[in-house]
Amino acid sequence: MTNNKYKILMLTDLKSSPEHLLENALNLAKHVNGDLDIFHVKKASEVVEKDNQLNAIRSIKDEHKIIDKRIKNLISSSSNLCKINYSYSLGYIKDEIEKHIKEIKPDIIVLGKRKTKSLNIIGDNITRFILKKYKGDIFIASSNSVIKQKSDMSLGIFNNTEKTSNIANDLVACSKKPIKSFKIIDSLPSNKKEENINSNPNIIEYAFEKQPNTFKNISKYLLKSKVDLFCVNRKNDTNTSFIKKTELEQLVSSINIPLFITG
Repeated sequence: MTNNKYKILMLTDLKSSPEHLLENALNLAKHVNGDLDIFHVKKASEVVEKDNQLNAIRSIKDEHKIIDKRIKNLISSSSNLCKINYSYSLGYIKDEIEKHIKEIKPDIIVLGKRKTKSLNIIGDNITRFILKKYKGDIFIASSNSVIKQKSDMSLGIFNNTEKTSNIANDLVACSKKPIKSFKIIDSLPSNKKEENINSNPNIIEYAFEKQPNTFKNISKYLLKSKVDLFCVNRKNDTNTSFIKKTELEQLVSSINIPLFITG
């Protein structure tokens, strides 16, 4: 494992199970040796009504106090496994997030995932926005599970190649169990739904036939085989896109365990 101190940015709306998201972010920080930065944005229109300037200033000050207290309570309720910084802002959500990313230059962005609208996280499709704008590593927490301790963690990998991030390599190094590698091919022989096609005893490789419901089939198999974290390579060895934007969004929507998407 590398000795780098990675910078992890957790984006939260402070509504959708922030304690659960923080637990995942802290466990990830422990796995990869990282510091955590928590960032919250709220629409200014939700705080400042059309009123006089004095009332607007008072509303903003009151809201800052409320947000500050909520984040401090959130941090104090967790096990402090790493250095935690936090900040918050009022304004246009996507603009404020993009500005904050440019300022702190994170190595990983951590997002939550709602049980119903999986691509509608902090307001208006923030997960889709991050997938489009941010080219680094992204961790998307599951709504009902937390990544496990290092030696107990079972890893699945999609589009496994040598072209991957140092952080993903660190995660792979954490696991003492065989890696389950998944890929999609045009067709499988003998009507098989999946097939182990790797001779390496430390890698169990499965191929799934390309169909409209392929990602849902992979999701079911991940749950069935008790995979704790699914790592997805966005690019191949030639630094070109492995997976289309719409396919990546379908994958994010379908998979119901924690996801780690490499830049």
